[in-house]
Amino acid sequence: MATPNGISGKAGRVLVGSCNVVDLTAWDLNYGADPQTYFPASANGAQAAVAGPEGGTGTFTFAIDTSNPPSATFQTGDTVTLELRHDTTGTLVATGTAVIGRIRIGADLSGPVQTCTVEFTTADKWNMP
Repeated sequence: MATPNGISGKAGRVLVGSCNVVDLTAWDLNYGADPQTYFPASANGAQAAVAGPEGGTGTFTFAIDTSNPPSATFQTGDTVTLELRHDTTGTLVATGTAVIGRIRIGADLSGPVQTCTVEFTTADKWNMP
């Protein structure tokens, strides 16, 4: 049996279209099928299930650069192509079309770096590793 190789979280990359989100601190993606249940007459009251549609949601977080604000790359409601990687040039994790949802910004007055978190919802089928 093969032993899986781990992937560290020391570097990452998100491309929004062809624009690289710099100073990335984190990203996550929850993708898959939502099984649909039903009660067939032939199952004597037991439920059955089918795979259902595929889809997902996720976020990415990065440090805000006031000379290059998030609004220069994307806006809420934009449909974009995302490329999510565990490192800056290598392992491709997931790629597909997404719609930008909420954009959360704030201030931690005790910290030197302010961040922005972007929520997205997948659109169409994604390429998964």
